[in-house]
Amino acid sequence: MDDIMICSSRSYMDDIMICFYGGYMDDIMICSSRSYMDDIMICFYGGYMDDIMICSSRGYMDDIMICFYGGYMDDIMICFYGGYMDDIMICSSRSYMDDIMICSSRSYMDDIMICFYGGYMDDIMICFYGGYMDDIMICSSRSYMDDIMICSSRGYMDDIMICFYGGYMDDIMICSSRSYMDDIMICFYGGYMDDIMICSSRSYMDDIMICFYGGYMDDIMICFSRSYMDDIMICFYGGYMDDIMICSSRGYMDDIMICFYGGYMDDIMICSSRSYMDDIMICFYGGYMDDNMIDPLNQRSSRQVGP
Repeated sequence: MDDIMICSSRSYMDDIMICFYGGYMDDIMICSSRSYMDDIMICFYGGYMDDIMICSSRGYMDDIMICFYGGYMDDIMICFYGGYMDDIMICSSRSYMDDIMICSSRSYMDDIMICFYGGYMDDIMICFYGGYMDDIMICSSRSYMDDIMICSSRGYMDDIMICFYGGYMDDIMICSSRSYMDDIMICFYGGYMDDIMICSSRSYMDDIMICFYGGYMDDIMICFSRSYMDDIMICFYGGYMDDIMICSSRGYMDDIMICFYGGYMDDIMICSSRSYMDDIMICFYGGYMDDNMIDPLNQRSSRQVGP
């Protein structure tokens, strides 16, 4: 991941320019160029995933500013800091359609408040606290479309009931009730993030099937079933985040194929394909994030491997 420079070709909607450079995920910088809908600027930089900063520029639909960094939280951003995934704070900015304010805010469609941090839980938020992802409690606020009550509630669109319980992310069970659009059933269970299974039921727009399973975040499988708008299939599997494979199926709007695989985040390959809107194919593989290859024209897609 040293001195990496990744740039996507231009597209109408999500003209992204991604730039990776640094060492051991240090000093990583990802920046998108400007686009009409999701003009995102993502910036990774810091050390050992510390001091990471991801910020989007402003866009019409999903004007998100995400900031990962070691330190305290600023509003309208996502902040990862601390150790052992403790003391995490995530906050998004506001936007028209998905006006999410993670760690506070309300919106018409997806009025979610999510808070990751080491400490106790406040209502209307998701709180990851403790060490080794133990003793997790997640609760969302309510909204019209995505009236999510994680750990209880029902809503019209995304009537999700997510329940985190156990220790070391063991024996976690997340299940949503049924809804019209994003009828998700998420089930976390196992130990040390082992044997995790997340599966959504089918829905019209975001028919998602997410499956986590393995050990020590090994052998993780996340699969999105097919949908019209965001037909994504993401597959994580391997060991110690090795041999990770994320692949999207093809869709009209966000035809993304992301493939992570290797060892210790080694053997990373990032390749974007071209498409009308955001037809991105990203393949990570290399060595310690070094020795990366970038194929913006998706010429090396045939090299992808998977189970």
